[in-house]
Amino acid sequence: MKAEDVVQLIQHYRHDLLNHLQIIHGYASMGNIKKVEEKITKVISSYDEERKLMYLQAVEFFIWVLEFPYMYEDLRLEYDIHTEKSSISRSDIHITNQCKQLMRLIQKIKHEDDLVNIQLKVSNEIHHMLKFYLAVYGLENKQQLKIQLERTSFPFSISLINETDSIACSFLVPCDEKR
Repeated sequence: MKAEDVVQLIQHYRHDLLNHLQIIHGYASMGNIKKVEEKITKVISSYDEERKLMYLQAVEFFIWVLEFPYMYEDLRLEYDIHTEKSSISRSDIHITNQCKQLMRLIQKIKHEDDLVNIQLKVSNEIHHMLKFYLAVYGLENKQQLKIQLERTSFPFSISLINETDSIACSFLVPCDEKR
């Protein structure tokens, strides 16, 4: 990542933080303490998820998630990290490339007016493995994405999951050896 890219990411990040603080300030100035508390709770929860994301020690993946809203303006990403003691630094580049490849497939298939939301969950699965689960909502042509996922070669083998309101897939990533 070049210095200019780092500065741009910090500017976006700072802009988002300032927006949160301005909303909180607005609620506080109106005396709406309930909304202030709700917004603060939501912001703290968001930063807690970022903390857990950082603990994965996958720097490229971390940056990709932070840059997501600015790289994929037509896609929305929500993520939940359900592990805090697992490092995946050795698989970092492969995870990031696989996620980028998935997003390219989604962008290629989606219609211009599709509002696509992606939910990413990372959790402990089996001994020394993390499960990456991605569910794609709002895609008009779900069947085409399913076909593309079955035909595409990925660094980590993908399992398709039947969901009624989304196209979902998962893959397992080995954790680093404990030192």
